[in-house]
Amino acid sequence: MDLLSEQQLGSPSHIIIHTGSNDLRSQQERVSESLRGVIEKASTTFPNSRVVMSTLLPRKDLHPDTIHRINSNMSRDCILRPNVHLPHHPTLDINCLYDHVHLYKNTVPIFARTLKDVALNRDQSTPPEGAARPKTPLDQKGTPLDHHPDNTHGDKIILIFFHTMPH
Repeated sequence: MDLLSEQQLGSPSHIIIHTGSNDLRSQQERVSESLRGVIEKASTTFPNSRVVMSTLLPRKDLHPDTIHRINSNMSRDCILRPNVHLPHHPTLDINCLYDHVHLYKNTVPIFARTLKDVALNRDQSTPPEGAARPKTPLDQKGTPLDHHPDNTHGDKIILIFFHTMPH
């Protein structure tokens, strides 16, 4: 948690946090409390940053209700903090894991895309295959009005992965 300081990070425009869950099995009771601390510290230390706090991914070695309970607690902790946003990963399930906890390499881009979409405030919904896409209004240069370029000129985006629950 010492990493979440202005001295360490400066003044980022975006902070994306995913807490690893390598010790989740042994730390189940403390997880929600630890995550609440991370959310609170990031939100208050960086009130002008867009903080993206990723939900926990499913695991094969824990009951799905455990992950759901922790993610629900995170949702409640984030809802009252306007600068904190919580990406969910509905397309990633236990079939995306090569062991009990780690994503297959080919599913990491899906995970990263969700984090990026929430960080850049992009619409995560896409029409089903073959569905008619609504026409997007264009500006005078022909650029979609809802266009959010991947290049965020001048923005400082910080990505933090904790391998274990922060204390």
